[in-house]
Amino acid sequence: MSAQGQTVASVARRGYLDGWTDGELLARQVVKLAEELAELAECIDGDDPVLLDFLRIVRRLNKPARRLFDQLDAFVGAECVNTKQARSELTDCAVVLAVAAHALGIPDVMFAASVKARQDVTRGVRQNGG
Repeated sequence: MSAQGQTVASVARRGYLDGWTDGELLARQVVKLAEELAELAECIDGDDPVLLDFLRIVRRLNKPARRLFDQLDAFVGAECVNTKQARSELTDCAVVLAVAAHALGIPDVMFAASVKARQDVTRGVRQNGG
């Protein structure tokens, strides 16, 4: 099984895929990705005020994204309205993740994700939904 398949299987074992349509699941993952990006932005500093302002904006997504991810009803009925474009954009995100992983010295980010997801299985779903 691919690293992607292993990761999804582990997330499924935690119960995060239960009861969602593909569109609803995609919407939740967009919100989760915003939360994770905000946390990643916390790790970056610089001297340029424009960069620092941008990073502050990204960081501010963390709490709202986390709260929204836990509001399960918000995702009911969500759907992907352009699968072809969404696939292209998600692939673009994967390219960015691969380059970021290179910058951080992670040789295979999908393998690393599969290991993390497997370790997270015992945690189950967060109490407040996410």
